[in-house]
Amino acid sequence: MREKQPWRSDLLDTLTPELGRYVPVGLVYYGDSLLPAEYHGSLFVPEWGARKIAQYPLEAEGDTFKTSERLFLSGEDQARPVGVAVGRGGRLFATICHMAHNETSPIYRSELVMITRADDCGRCAVRSPRRVGREPGETFLRARGADWSRRYRAHVALTRRGPEAAGLAAARLEGVEATSLAMPHWIWLAAADSDAGRNKLIALTRHSDRAVRVQAVRALARFGGPVEVFVTALRDSAAPVRLAGWWG
Repeated sequence: MREKQPWRSDLLDTLTPELGRYVPVGLVYYGDSLLPAEYHGSLFVPEWGARKIAQYPLEAEGDTFKTSERLFLSGEDQARPVGVAVGRGGRLFATICHMAHNETSPIYRSELVMITRADDCGRCAVRSPRRVGREPGETFLRARGADWSRRYRAHVALTRRGPEAAGLAAARLEGVEATSLAMPHWIWLAAADSDAGRNKLIALTRHSDRAVRVQAVRALARFGGPVEVFVTALRDSAAPVRLAGWWG
């Protein structure tokens, strides 16, 4: 940890220096709308040693993020969380193993638990979304939803469409609001398009919204852009944009 060895220039700053002895065995990001707002934009980490799942709300600071630990789920006696995932509908699922210590056998009592709101439906059924249709535009409609997990699946499905989806994304960039949840997805998908798509991204590197600028610069750094874009980004007023320019 850089906090313990400040003379080391090869170590990155940690999100929080307050963890101490730590045995993380998983990590998931929560950006869905089912749970209350206090859980949005957080990392959830099962920590085997302390028998808990901890929540880490992410807060932007300069060109990185900072956080503090909040207890989310605690295991009693030998109940140790060993996994966490976001399910369809925004519910969290955790696997709990009952282990006194590191077991020599892979066979031991375990449980699967679902974490949701107290007023959630009785059987908690989830309407399964229709599979991706023949037209990439159908997936784009789902990418506009509020839930990060659904938008992520839509993004992955669109990357499999190749140039067809990339061209559609480039066309959708015109006139889209900077605050749209789909904006980052369209930027990254359009970056894989031809020169026409990249020219639109170059224009977005001068956008008034810094969140748009940083995604445009990062996408161009990944897929290729002119040197002038990155030189200009290094002089940007926003630290995340300057960092993206450095990677370019």
